[in-house]
Amino acid sequence: MTGFSQEKKGERLGLGLGLIIMVLLSNEAFLLSLKGLYESQSSKGDKGTVFLTQKMVIPHGTKESVCLYRATDGAHKKFSTRVVSGESLKFHPLLMNLMKSSMGKLRRVEKKKEKEGKKKPLVAALN
Repeated sequence: MTGFSQEKKGERLGLGLGLIIMVLLSNEAFLLSLKGLYESQSSKGDKGTVFLTQKMVIPHGTKESVCLYRATDGAHKKFSTRVVSGESLKFHPLLMNLMKSSMGKLRRVEKKKEKEGKKKPLVAALN
């Protein structure tokens, strides 16, 4: 089956055309792709969603841990990166700044206030 793209392999195996492939990127490319994903979702108006997951992995035979970050829009784009424990002090602040700047466009959910005529009755304690 060499020479076929992942989509063609999925098609040959009967998995259908809706196959979404996870792409492993470098840390810098992951941040750029995540920024583009946030921008594409914010252009949709009120209905954009980005899922970001983080998982710690300790490979067998090594003492150094690896953090796996995955991002997806839930439908079309999936990509990930691996961050070695030594690089996490550089990567994590960049990720947090990107997330904070992207979340500035969110609206606050307004809480519904109870009407004054329909307050819950107080229950007196029996002694």
